[in-house]
Amino acid sequence: MAEPLTPDSSPTLSRPSGRGAPPPVLAAVRTVCLAVVATLLLSAAADANFRRGERKKIAELPTKFQQWLYEVEPLILKEELAIFLELEKDYQREAFIDRFWRSRDPHPETQRNEFKGVYYARREDAAERFPPRDDRALVYILNGDPHGFYTTQCRGILWPIEIWEYEYSDQLRAGFQAVFYQPSATGPFRLWSRMDGTQDLMVVGGMSFQQVVTERCQDADTILTTFYRAAGDTRVERLLGTKPPPYDEEWLQTFQHFSTELPEGAPTLDASVRYAFPGSYQSRTVVHGELMVPVASAGVAELAGEQTYNFLLTGEILRQDELFESFRYRFDFPAGEVLSEQVPMLFERYLRPGEYSVVLKLEDINSELQARLVEELTVPRVDDGGEVAELDELDEQEEVVAEEIGPAVELKAPSGEILTGAIRFEADVRGDAVRKVAFSLNDKALLTKTRPPFSIEVNLGAVPRTHTVRAVAFDESGNEIASDQLTVNAGQHSFDIELVEPRANAPLEQVTRARAEVRVPDGAALDRVELFLGDTRLATLYSPPYVQPLRIRDPLEVVFVRAVAYLADGNATEDLVFVNAPGYIEETEVRMVELYTTVIDGQGRPRSDLAQGDFSVVENGVEQDILRFELLDDLPIYATLLIDTSASMEQNLDAVNQAALDFLESTIQPKDRAAIVTFSEHPRLAAKFTSDMAALARALAGFRAEQSTALHDSIIFSLYYMKGIKGQRVLLVLSDGLDRRSEHTFEEALELAHRENVTIYTIGIDLKKAAGRRRLTQLAEETGGASFFIETVAELASIYQRIEKEIRSQYLIAYQSSHGVADDGFRLVDVRVRSGGEARTLRGYYP
Repeated sequence: MAEPLTPDSSPTLSRPSGRGAPPPVLAAVRTVCLAVVATLLLSAAADANFRRGERKKIAELPTKFQQWLYEVEPLILKEELAIFLELEKDYQREAFIDRFWRSRDPHPETQRNEFKGVYYARREDAAERFPPRDDRALVYILNGDPHGFYTTQCRGILWPIEIWEYEYSDQLRAGFQAVFYQPSATGPFRLWSRMDGTQDLMVVGGMSFQQVVTERCQDADTILTTFYRAAGDTRVERLLGTKPPPYDEEWLQTFQHFSTELPEGAPTLDASVRYAFPGSYQSRTVVHGELMVPVASAGVAELAGEQTYNFLLTGEILRQDELFESFRYRFDFPAGEVLSEQVPMLFERYLRPGEYSVVLKLEDINSELQARLVEELTVPRVDDGGEVAELDELDEQEEVVAEEIGPAVELKAPSGEILTGAIRFEADVRGDAVRKVAFSLNDKALLTKTRPPFSIEVNLGAVPRTHTVRAVAFDESGNEIASDQLTVNAGQHSFDIELVEPRANAPLEQVTRARAEVRVPDGAALDRVELFLGDTRLATLYSPPYVQPLRIRDPLEVVFVRAVAYLADGNATEDLVFVNAPGYIEETEVRMVELYTTVIDGQGRPRSDLAQGDFSVVENGVEQDILRFELLDDLPIYATLLIDTSASMEQNLDAVNQAALDFLESTIQPKDRAAIVTFSEHPRLAAKFTSDMAALARALAGFRAEQSTALHDSIIFSLYYMKGIKGQRVLLVLSDGLDRRSEHTFEEALELAHRENVTIYTIGIDLKKAAGRRRLTQLAEETGGASFFIETVAELASIYQRIEKEIRSQYLIAYQSSHGVADDGFRLVDVRVRSGGEARTLRGYYP
């Protein structure tokens, strides 16, 4: 009789040992046989579990799909089976199977599907280890070997019993113990349930189970202790009827939305399509599709007096009856901008020459009319008739200046707006005197190169932080002769100008140049750049490049070069560097820490009656001197609404959008700005910062709930979008589920929130899972906001009213940190209220 195993022990259930490896041919035959046995192992149970109507439809399927359904019967949910049986074409079934396994892949970012591999390996093991119709096989396939295992064989008294103990199970999302017994001491084992009764476990009658074990079994205490612990687990009765859910619980809704099949009886949309082949892209042909819908047939969405046309296009391209690629587009048109009798929609694909079938489903979101267009398409080979663009040449003045000023180095900006991870930076170096180029990141030395290519790969980290990359060129004697720097991840709303040349404090020859780079906020227009030498304005430049030759009258004179950039609305920013200055002149950056603070009284109401003396600020345990204090009841607000549009929001989305619009209409004043970001598997900027309620209303109209949830990525996207804005910034996050699709972690999103000093309010709708509630709460609390959890969207209005009152009752508390600039770690901040109330502000920041 075996003793119970510890969780770290190897289970008794293991493959038979002591057998030599079979010859290759026999091994191959054995593998095939085991695969067949594995398929048949659960086929009888599968047939019993499939309903009569389902069994009839399964019997009509091609053999390979029948076999697949029997293989995955322990996994496939009834909703998934229903959708699979509705599919009419083999390529659709293949696509379904692919998405079925992907939805259960715990690591979709890797090529290997670990879940699928383990599942089929266990099926093969089960075919070898258990007889047909044995309940142990199903429990093993879904949960693997138990962590603890116990057997007893009190022959003539009890049937053979096995007790399996699991520390954790994906099937039940918890640990459990299961009792299996073998009736008649032969054949398959059954999973015992409390409803069966202990008499089912006994061979003899007339005695209680406890009496039989106590009087007839030598290890009675161990049997009784283990058995009653297992018998007390109420979840065991669900083991044979419960199927582990996929990791992506919204995949099926997404698959349905991406189907090109029309629902039976769906109203038809009047639409047509035509194709053209205007050119080539590398080795492929550009396929240009133009969809047309008569204006009279198009539905119109109207919100706050604004009318829009909204369409979804789903496409499948088949080659030799197999799915070659699929795609999706969304088209949104303000109704007033469509002047013709047709609503035109254009799309492009790049295909190799050949024969294809193109299947399109066009959905009018507003009228719910749908069209399905199928076309046999011959894609020709098309030569690119465009001329190679000529390189721009330097004008004579630039050539003269380049010769006069000597060597130069220029960092090229990498492609992409948000840069994270490993990024390569290249420096364009000119001049025979350059012997080496040193690279640094945020003033920390990285690498020195003595020969071209002068490039470096820099790890910018997982979170899109603002970084400065610098390249410095040296001559043979080690003297610095040229430099350049590049700032990345500064955000769309940063407005600044940077004097790249001349370099600060360096001695200059009589002929040099000033070169400035300007970063303009998204949506703003740069009016001009003015360059000064001392107090003398040298030039006003209205277009790039912002470069101006400088002539220094006295090479020993200490002067400054200043660059000023102006926006069309009059806002300005500037940069200044000293030249020919002695080494002891240093520039000191004075940074003010700004805390946007809300004070809540005992009844949960914001207080707006406090003075500076009512507050104290402590940073890393040291009290700070408050240098600025004011109540922000009239400061412009920049608010971003981050709205979950994943598939699980389908029933609530219309009400959510209306509540969001009501909030914006009551909160956003002419001087304020609001932006809307929606997200499912990816974030989408639906409306840039604006105070135009019509534009915000159009952005909220015509959404459809679909796909999975990438919450962390979307928070990072929204915070990055708000980067560079000065003043009061608020992010409102509304979601009903856990993150399912993000590349970034919650910790990375929280770190960026700490760095950006954005107040975050979070709203969870019918969010049952503790992990989701905990993360939304932490995100809000550590940024000075608040979290709310509601059961229905009807509660949104009152939540939005409370948020509006809070953000209109904030205090701005500013101080200069007493900690040195060299200390760049996370700094804890604690704002205390002496006169009663709870202060909510960011818990800390990165300098």
